Amino acid sequence: MPRIDADCVPGLHFARSGAGLSLPSDSLAMELGRSRSNLVLIGFMGTGKSTVGALCAQRLGFEFRDTDMLIVEQAGRTIPEIFADEGEAGFRARERGVIAELAAGERRVIATGGGAILDDTNAASLRAAGSIAMLQARPETILSRIGETASRPLLGSTSNPAERVADLLNQRAPSYTGNAERCFETDELSPVQVADAVVAWFRGELCGAVNVDVELSERSYRIVIEDGAIASGAAARHIIDSVAGDRVFIVTHPQLLGPYAEPIAARLKQSGVSVSTLSIPPGERFKTLKTVSNLYDAFIEARLDRKSIVIAVGGGVLGDTVGFAAATYLRGIKIVQIPTTLLAQVDSSVGGKTGVDLRAGKNLIGAFHQPSIVVIDPATLDTLPTRELRSGLAEVIKYGIIYDASFFATIGAAMPALLRRERKPLLQVILRSCQIKAEVVAQDETEQGLRAILNYGHTVGHALESITSYRRYKHGEAISIGMVTASLIGEALGVTPPSVTQAICRTLAAAKLPIGFPKDIDAGQVLDASQRDKKTESGKLRFVLARSIGDVYLHNDVPTAAIIEAIERHRNGDFLNG
Repeated sequence: MPRIDADCVPGLHFARSGAGLSLPSDSLAMELGRSRSNLVLIGFMGTGKSTVGALCAQRLGFEFRDTDMLIVEQAGRTIPEIFADEGEAGFRARERGVIAELAAGERRVIATGGGAILDDTNAASLRAAGSIAMLQARPETILSRIGETASRPLLGSTSNPAERVADLLNQRAPSYTGNAERCFETDELSPVQVADAVVAWFRGELCGAVNVDVELSERSYRIVIEDGAIASGAAARHIIDSVAGDRVFIVTHPQLLGPYAEPIAARLKQSGVSVSTLSIPPGERFKTLKTVSNLYDAFIEARLDRKSIVIAVGGGVLGDTVGFAAATYLRGIKIVQIPTTLLAQVDSSVGGKTGVDLRAGKNLIGAFHQPSIVVIDPATLDTLPTRELRSGLAEVIKYGIIYDASFFATIGAAMPALLRRERKPLLQVILRSCQIKAEVVAQDETEQGLRAILNYGHTVGHALESITSYRRYKHGEAISIGMVTASLIGEALGVTPPSVTQAICRTLAAAKLPIGFPKDIDAGQVLDASQRDKKTESGKLRFVLARSIGDVYLHNDVPTAAIIEAIERHRNGDFLNG
């Protein structure tokens, strides 16, 4: 069994109090997080609370309120004027009233003044109001942001503002860290990057990273699932903590460069790592030896050696291609997978299968080359095209069919929420899918037996992709059709009950995946393409077939007649009335 552990940690520098999560590998009964009605930002002046808070509110669709601004509006005077007229005690009394008023509402982002959380009454109100995040920065960063200190009541009278800021930070540290559920450093990040990280944490149900270990002796590695890991810098930290190397080469797609690859590169560079970045075109038609050759040239130009690290930031096609290049360059260098699509997160990034396509078929050239670490950030799914999300759900559904009937039922019940991209069910299915993949791979790394069950639906699916030149179907769409065909082959052999086929079709249709067989492709074309598939042995076609949901096996030498019968039934669609 893969080992699971969850660290209730902030992912930056301040540990969060409280017990760790218990996430048994055989259950989805996960208590993740709590109800969060408001987002509260605390921290010293100049850490970005107002700017970041407004951005967070915009992303969440919440009302934004700044306590200092509201005090000024109500008093009709500036904060220095309030301090001059009423003293700090008068200002704090106004602050308590404003905070009590704001804390009573819902769906608000509340940016507090630097000293608000020091008051016990305020702290209690803010804790009850929702989730508290702390923004922090170094004294020199704070001073560069606030500019002229004369207008700041707590700094105006000092001759050494830097020393005063440092003293105040030390004095306030217990109140800040004692009340914050998570801390975000803002020194090196833009307000947009900080807001993205805060929102990812606020929306997320996992309080930190959940880990699944793939146990392969000396090739063992960890899958880290952490919401907002890229924006917060945690992804880079996980890489640094897990993989030794001072030269990194990141490969991604052009549209992923700014949102994902560059933040990772920036964090690695801050740690003293030499980083090169390359963008390659997206799409299955670029999953070729020519692309791999171009990668070799780039690796050589960047002077990568056997201690260097290659990082793939993208979907399954990119991960397979870059993984194969890493597996074969200098007879193998380290690869880190950071999958940004659901399909890659639950399937292709885990298990060490790498490869490229030939005109004759899919993944006919490849190697087993395990990653050093896989970092999964579910926040990348927020901007994933809907069709890509559905494609990934096909692989999720596959795990239920081949391994876990209760998971299959959970997927069906959660399908509307999954299509709405609700975070908790997405986290659940990613975690459970990775658990299943890790357990299977740990028992059969190079597909000598058990691992073949992961190919359910893939023989016909790969054939459809090849026949249509990888342009008509997304991978998951082809596998969806292939799983239905596999079930119908099982029916033809008297192995799969029609009720299983119907259950599979219902769940795939609920995910808005295709289940009908293309009318312009016949059984002969599929058989011809399947003969070139790497799962064929000595000319004999092998199919993974289902006895029931959660119980499958590898059937060797499936009769051609059964395959033709199943495909013709599938093309005609009469099985849908069964």
